[in-house]
Amino acid sequence: MNSISLKVFVFASGLAIVLGGCAGMLGTIKSAKDKGTDSSTKSSPASPTNREFARAVSLLKDERYQEAEPLLIKLTQGFPDSSGPLTNLGIVYLRTDRQDEAVSTFKKLLSLNPKNPTGHNYLGVAYRTKGEFDNARKAYEQAVSADPTFSAAYLNLGILYDLYLSQPNKALSYYEKFRTLATGDDTQRVEKWIAEGQRRSKSAVSQGGKQ
Repeated sequence: MNSISLKVFVFASGLAIVLGGCAGMLGTIKSAKDKGTDSSTKSSPASPTNREFARAVSLLKDERYQEAEPLLIKLTQGFPDSSGPLTNLGIVYLRTDRQDEAVSTFKKLLSLNPKNPTGHNYLGVAYRTKGEFDNARKAYEQAVSADPTFSAAYLNLGILYDLYLSQPNKALSYYEKFRTLATGDDTQRVEKWIAEGQRRSKSAVSQGGKQ
């Protein structure tokens, strides 16, 4: 499997998750005690606070992290029990290569709601970029334990086992699970990884039989 193409897709997929999560938070600042998925909500009448959060989200979408960060820090201070500002602040830290701060922020989010799959998933991403692969695996597993339909965590588990833990058979099972849950371009791309993993598995079995 081509690791370069994988990494490109990982970034693209991760960015899509960021935007989807942010878009769902525009209407209101959700409590971290609510369900941890960032599903879309109907917009409530805009208050100054919601406008500040919408502004931070817009900056995050535009990758203007230095401008988004102080707004999100202000919101986390003003609304310490809310999931939206904490989640997006952690994403800012991830995107600016401050993994230790990202880990700390996502842990704070999870201390408020241990069943937040988004928080566990992003914590796994932070650990993976730090090279702490076992911690990353545990975080991704916590994400799917919290929400068995959380497709991004299955994809990240597949990538972790494929690229970092050198266990392609386990990777294949997670790619296949992701395929059953995902839609659109993500499904089409992962199909190629699954096909290649199946070919490698058959090749390994064939070579073992010849020995």
